[in-house]
Amino acid sequence: MIGFTSGSNSTCAGKTRREVLRIGGLSAFGVGLPQWLQQAKQANAAESSSSKPMNCILLWMIGGPSQIETFDMKPDAPLDVRGEFNAIQSNTPGMQVCELMPRLAQCTELYSVIRSMTSTTSSHPDGHYYVNSGRKKTPAFTPAGYGSAMVQQLGQPHGIPGYVQLGSTYRPDVAKGGYLGQQHDPIVIPEDPNKVKLNLRDFTLPGEINVDRMSGRRTLLGALEQYQAKTEHKLAIADTHDEFYQRAFSIITSTKTKQAFDLTQESDKVRDEYGRNRLGQRLLLSRRLIEAGARFVRVSGHIAAGYDTHFNHWDTMKKELPAYDQGYSALLHDLKQRGLLDNTLVITMGEFGRTPRINKQRGGRDHWSRCFSLTMGGGGIRTGEVVGESDKIAAEPKNRRLTIPDLAHTIYRGLGLDPYGITYSPDGRPIEALPEAEPIKELI
Repeated sequence: MIGFTSGSNSTCAGKTRREVLRIGGLSAFGVGLPQWLQQAKQANAAESSSSKPMNCILLWMIGGPSQIETFDMKPDAPLDVRGEFNAIQSNTPGMQVCELMPRLAQCTELYSVIRSMTSTTSSHPDGHYYVNSGRKKTPAFTPAGYGSAMVQQLGQPHGIPGYVQLGSTYRPDVAKGGYLGQQHDPIVIPEDPNKVKLNLRDFTLPGEINVDRMSGRRTLLGALEQYQAKTEHKLAIADTHDEFYQRAFSIITSTKTKQAFDLTQESDKVRDEYGRNRLGQRLLLSRRLIEAGARFVRVSGHIAAGYDTHFNHWDTMKKELPAYDQGYSALLHDLKQRGLLDNTLVITMGEFGRTPRINKQRGGRDHWSRCFSLTMGGGGIRTGEVVGESDKIAAEPKNRRLTIPDLAHTIYRGLGLDPYGITYSPDGRPIEALPEAEPIKELI
């Protein structure tokens, strides 16, 4: 990893990013890049050794929730814009939210809202990759999710999965290791924790190694050897062999892991506060995982079909938003009460927003990426803020137009990650973690 000062093109060793990339390109001809990289890495480690380790919970609201039915109400707009729901005042002066979110209206000091986010894509697949990584997917490049970048840069914790996905992903490689390699994929728990008791048989390890098919340590090691043999030729750095052995085996044999996934250890009162549905219980499980030492938990954030509301928009909002309101507010309060909020970044977002005007033929709102809302709270982020403003129908940013790379840099900054860290493709090509952008200054 190469450390760069945020908002600057200078590295900790005094080189510009462009110079580092040039050196990387010349390394095959004898330039001492490995030694230079080691010096930069040591400098970074010394600089960050005193900082408190950060964690993250990302609540993924698949389909893209409407900005107008959540945090950017337009009560004075025409009916075909403002829709059926009323706005209610929150604890933050001048900030209104949807009437279906009364709990979140009363705890705005625990999170901030961005109302002027934009994206360059209105496609679900492209949006999923882009918003979950800060980089676009191409036929030749699959970006790494934030959780994968976090465990790659900060390392895997001992005895607990560093990166966990609760619920299925929309695409098989969305928000996973991508170009960083499958060893940085999350452990995926697709089951609904509200209906079943989770155990180690539910784990899907990186590389699609199913623990349920492993009868003992010898079988596990053999499967891991097959996995490593299959993937080593794809990786620029092949010394992850021992690390992967140790991590996979420690995860599936760890008492800490078993306890973290056991929701029966929580009181009925706490489980009720989160909501007895798959979203609420996944959020509770995410808190337990963070408490046990996991670094990043990505939660599929819906109880029914999600927020892709081309049809039946109002009925869908009546199902989804109360569960979101209850689970998200319970998580924020629970983290705060347990002393975890200061070092846990909590993000709620989808891949884009919805059209300002209602589609009268279908009774819904369609895809809209030109202006939408999301929230960030907890550690590393200023809370109680409203960033940006949309126009009178929430169609375009009125001020403070923000981009997905801006968001990605803010997430990296909040988590203590290096946005300009460099890894290498199998052919030796240097790849930066993020494209050029600046963190959102109002939140840092």
